[in-house]
Amino acid sequence: MALEAQREVERKYDVSADTQLPDLLELPDISFVDSQEPVSLEAIYFDTPDQVLRRNRITLRRRTGGADAGWHVKFPSGESRIEIRAVLDTGDDIEMPEEIRDIVSVFVRGQKFERTATLKTSRTFHYLHSDEEVLAEVCDDVVTSVTASGQVKRWREWEVELENSSSLDGLAAVQLLDDVEEKLIVAGAERSLRASKVGFALGPLPETAERPIGKKGSLRAVLTLAFHSAASGLTYWDPLVRRGEPDALHQLRVSVRTLRGLLKVGRKMLDEDRARSLSDQLKVTGQALGAARDAEVQLEILDERVDLWDHDTVSEQAIARMRNRLASEQEEALAAALEHLRSPEYFATLDSVDAFLADIPLGSQYDDAARARGPLRAAVDRQVRRIKEHVEAASALDEGEEWVELLHEARKEAKTLRYMIRHLEAVPGSDLGGHRKALRVRATGLQDGLGEHRDSLGFQAFVRSVALEAAAANEDTFSYGVLFAAEAPVQDRALRRVRQGLKSL
Repeated sequence: MALEAQREVERKYDVSADTQLPDLLELPDISFVDSQEPVSLEAIYFDTPDQVLRRNRITLRRRTGGADAGWHVKFPSGESRIEIRAVLDTGDDIEMPEEIRDIVSVFVRGQKFERTATLKTSRTFHYLHSDEEVLAEVCDDVVTSVTASGQVKRWREWEVELENSSSLDGLAAVQLLDDVEEKLIVAGAERSLRASKVGFALGPLPETAERPIGKKGSLRAVLTLAFHSAASGLTYWDPLVRRGEPDALHQLRVSVRTLRGLLKVGRKMLDEDRARSLSDQLKVTGQALGAARDAEVQLEILDERVDLWDHDTVSEQAIARMRNRLASEQEEALAAALEHLRSPEYFATLDSVDAFLADIPLGSQYDDAARARGPLRAAVDRQVRRIKEHVEAASALDEGEEWVELLHEARKEAKTLRYMIRHLEAVPGSDLGGHRKALRVRATGLQDGLGEHRDSLGFQAFVRSVALEAAAANEDTFSYGVLFAAEAPVQDRALRRVRQGLKSL
C-alpha cells in the first residue's frame, strides 16, 4: 500500500456556537469563496496505553467521511505538520494497515494500540479562490468527542489551512493567513492554544517524574543534554527512512554514529561497561545502515562524474552497466536496512538508549556536583591527538591497505570530534573554550578531505569490479580504465585538503 505525504499549514480558532463567519470575499486577492454543504466526519484515534504518540506530538486516526477519508498520521515539523495518509480499509472490522504501524514503530516498538477517543465533526468547507486557483480553505467545525473512558465534550472551532497545490510563496502564504486571521478575530474568534482536537478531547497528559539533571555546568547536566540532543535524531529520521525521504538514511546513520562517538569520547567520564554495551548495540544498527548508504554514495559519485567525462572515451554502455549494478545493490541493501529497523533487536537498542538517557551513568570518580569544564576539555584534546596519531602513522607508510585503513580511522575520529563539539557547544555550561569550539569547523574540512579520498578509492574498486563483469560478457573495457585513472587527481586534491586540515588542528 502506497503512503501519501503532504505538509499541513493551518491555524485554529476557538469560536462560540452563535458566532457568524465573516464575509471572506473581502480579503485581498480573493475573487471567489466556494462554500460547501456541511459534511459529517468521524475519526477514531489510536495510541499506546502510555500515550507515547501523544507525548511525541503525533496523532494517528482512522477517518471516515469527506474527501480525505483514510488512515492519517501527523508528525510535527516546525510550524507545520506532515500528514501521512493510507487508503481506508474495507469491511466492518478496523484493521490498521501495516504501513501505518511501521511509520510510527520507532515510538511504539511492538506495544499494542488502543482507541483513545472518537470525534464526530460537522464540517463546512469554504474554499478561498484567487483568479487561477484555490489558495486556502476555511473549515467551520462543530465537534463532539467521546473518550474511551466515556467523557464527552462539545465545541466549535474554525480552521484555516493553506492549499498544498497553491503557488503562493512563503511570505505570501503567511500574509494570507494573517489577513484571514484578522477577519476571524474581528468576528469574535480567538486564536486557539490547542495543538489538536484529540488533545483537547483527552485533556492534559499525566505528568511523568523526571530525574533532576543537576546544576548548569555540571558534568551530569552537560552530558545529559548533549546525549538527549544526539539521540533525538533517531526518532526524527527513522520515520523518514521508512517513507523513503531523500538523505534520511544518511542522517539516521549520522545520528547513530554521533551517539557512538559521544560514548567513545566520554568513556573516561562514564560507566565504561554501560557505555560499551550501548555502543555495541548501536554498532549493529550502524552496520545495517552502512551498506545502503555506501551504495547511495557511489550512485551520487557516478552521477557527479558522468557530467565530467568525455563520452568519446567513456561509453554509454559502461555508464549503464555501472548504474544498473549500483541501483540493484542499493535496493538490496535498503531492503536489508529496513528489515533491521523492523526487528526486535533494533527496538531493544532504542529501549537501551532511553534507559541510558533517563539516568546518564557517570563514572564512579564523578558525583553530581562534578564540573564539566575540565573533563570535557581533556576529552576534546584526547580526540585531537587520536586524529594526529592516525594521520602521522599513515604518512610514514607507502600507499597500501594499511595506509588506507589508517586514513579511514583518522576520518572516523574527525567525525567523532565534529559531532561531539556540535552537541556539546550548544549546551549551557559546557565551556569548551573558543579554540576547542573552532576545532569543529577545522575537523569538518579534515573529515571532508578524508571522506573524498576514501570515496574515490571505493569508486575505483567498484569500477574495477564492474570492468571484470564487462570483460566476462565480452564487452570493451577501455572505458573502465579511463574512469579508474581519472580518480588519481581527485585523490591528490583530497590529500592536499587533509594536510591543510591537519595543520589547522
